[in-house]
Amino acid sequence: MKLSRAQCQTILETHHVKVTEPRLAVLEFMGTQTGPIKAYDIIHGLTVNPPTVYRALTSLTEAGILHRIESLNAYMFCLHPGHDHAHGHDHEIFFTICDQCGQVDEIDHDLKTNLTSVLKARNFKPKRRIFEIHGACENCF
Repeated sequence: MKLSRAQCQTILETHHVKVTEPRLAVLEFMGTQTGPIKAYDIIHGLTVNPPTVYRALTSLTEAGILHRIESLNAYMFCLHPGHDHAHGHDHEIFFTICDQCGQVDEIDHDLKTNLTSVLKARNFKPKRRIFEIHGACENCF
């Protein structure tokens, strides 16, 4: 999904994120990619100072614009931008990750009732609930 600079600016403004050149550059670059992308690839593709890219990725992730796929150490656009993944956490986020072709899908599903009761029984308060499930997609099995 190719994003124009104006679209990137709108995304930042909609999420109440300060519009900066590095954030715009990262969003534009991510818009040229398909699927998750590693920070190193963004740094290489933009030839930008690594700390600048990491700061931009952190702010974009905290704002709920991007997700970090922990097991891949990669980032991708949030496919459910209407939800408050970053702050509300009133539902879980699942990622299915195909180990063969690399396809990653975001599944937005509410398991709060079941998961909350399990966590409460263990006196555990979650900060975030993100699940990554590896396997084979329908095209690869």
